[in-house]
This record gives sequence, C-alpha cells and structure tokens, in this order.
Amino acid sequence: MKKSHLPSVTASLLPMSVLLSLLLVGYCSAFSTPEPTQRQFIEITNPLTAIEDRLPASFVSSWPTWVLDPETKATNKYGEWSKIPDDNGFVNPSSIDELWQAQDLKPPTCQLAVGLHVRDGMIRHILPAVDVSFEAGKHRNRGLCSVPRAYQWMDFNAAMAGGLDVMSLVLQVNNNNNNEKEWETISEIESIETCIQLAITALAEQPPEDLGEGSSVVHVLLDKEALKGLEGDVSTDVPTQAGAELRVLLQDDGYTMGCLHVSIQKTEPGSESEYLPEAYKPLFLDESLRRPAFVEARKRLADSKNNNDT
Repeated sequence: MKKSHLPSVTASLLPMSVLLSLLLVGYCSAFSTPEPTQRQFIEITNPLTAIEDRLPASFVSSWPTWVLDPETKATNKYGEWSKIPDDNGFVNPSSIDELWQAQDLKPPTCQLAVGLHVRDGMIRHILPAVDVSFEAGKHRNRGLCSVPRAYQWMDFNAAMAGGLDVMSLVLQVNNNNNNEKEWETISEIESIETCIQLAITALAEQPPEDLGEGSSVVHVLLDKEALKGLEGDVSTDVPTQAGAELRVLLQDDGYTMGCLHVSIQKTEPGSESEYLPEAYKPLFLDESLRRPAFVEARKRLADSKNNNDT
C-alpha cells in the first residue's frame, strides 16, 4: 500500500476549514487501509423480552472508554481508573469492525476484559471486551481503530436476572491459515461474577467524576486471583498476520449474548509518516516498540541504497 499525500493545492487560496479537512484526509490515508463494509448498528440482546433493540454504531463510537484495573491499587482500593485519551491531539480510537496494526510496531498485548456501558453512573449493558496496549497499559490509543469494541451487547438487568455466576467469556483467535476458519481458544473463563461485583462497588463508591454524566464504556480488567474456572491465559499478543481475526464471546449458560469480532489490518509505518501528530510521537518514535522484522527490512533497504550510490 502506498502512502497518500495531500493534493497539490495553493494553501493561500483555501479557507482554514478546507485545509484542516485535507490534513485529516492525508493523516487517515497514511494510517489506513481501504475502508471495509462497516456494521451500522450495535445489537442489544435481552433474553427476558422478545424485543430486538439496537443503537447506531456512529452514536456509540464517540463514547469515551475507561479502564478499571483491579490489580493496581495505588490510590484506590478497588483498582486504578484510567481514561483512554481521545482528545488533545489523539483521535477517536474505537472500532467495532477492525483492529489496525502499524507495520513498524511490534504486536501489542491483548488482555481479556469485561465491558460495561455506563449511563449517568448506572450500568445499562454488559459486553465482551479486550484491553490492547503495550507494557500493561501504555499506549492504549495507537491511532484509528486501535480500541476494539463489541458489536453485540447484553441488557444488564437481564444478565442480573439470569445470574452472573453463569456468565462466561471466551477469547479466540483465527489466523486464517490457508483461508480456513479455524478458531483457536486462547482462554475461557467460567464466571465473571466477581469481576462484575467489583465494578458495581467501584462505581458506587469511588468512580471518576466524569462517569456520572452521559454514556461511557468501561473495560474492567480481570483480577487473575479472583477468576473462577480459568482455562488458558487472560492475555495474548495481537495476531500479526493481516486478515487474522480476534473474537470475544460473552455467554450466558452456553448461549452467546455478546460478541466482539474484529479483523486485523496492517497500516503504514507511523514512524515514517509526515502527518504524525505530536500526541503519537512517544509511541511511534520509541525504538523499543519497533517490530524487529521492520527494523531489519529498513536496514537492508538502506544498505542496498548505499551500495548503489557507491
């Protein structure tokens, strides 16, 4: 894929709004792949009613994402709250269709989590989730389509009525080897009841002030010591192969009530982009996060150029 550049225009002849639009187009082109067919709605499941409900995906995509880590208790006995940045130079990173991986970055870690839709401080829906980052929480926002979001959610009251002890999570990866759909189960958690109860208490007693108004999505990381029926590991590296898929199923006594399903897409190297925003320089200019194969390829290219010059 070739990097796109801004159209050749005379800046002085364009209004500022048009210049900003062109800059955004150039930035997106440098970090994007051809646009896929996108899901238009979030599906809401509710086994207590026969009513099918849904939310516009474009409406939900702008909601901020918070992370509650119960294993880190420096300032909060229930765990540390952190907001995934989406302003001050950062783009909106959420996506229900794809997970983008820049060619120059090594694979980030994908950790299983329970997702919650919180509206005005109250839990409205439960959803499967993953926390994708480097070094246990660094660089969660790595650009467009870097925070996966489930496209199928479950009504929270229905989940409570059915019993949280039978709610489970399954993390799966499909590497699409030989174009075959073969899902490999990375981990399976028998019950997420303890995780949900911790989140309910944390929201009631020590929530961030911003969670009291409007809608947000919360990723509750799984406390490994409190998990029931854990098979496998709660984390794995994001697949590096373009076209691979990542899936997390939220199941109620064996029936799928929620689903996160994204495909992995390779994007242009951020470290070589002329449109790289200041907010992303600590990520893309950190040589310790470079993919070794990318470094070696660039070294061979430079050596070849030097040989040709001589």
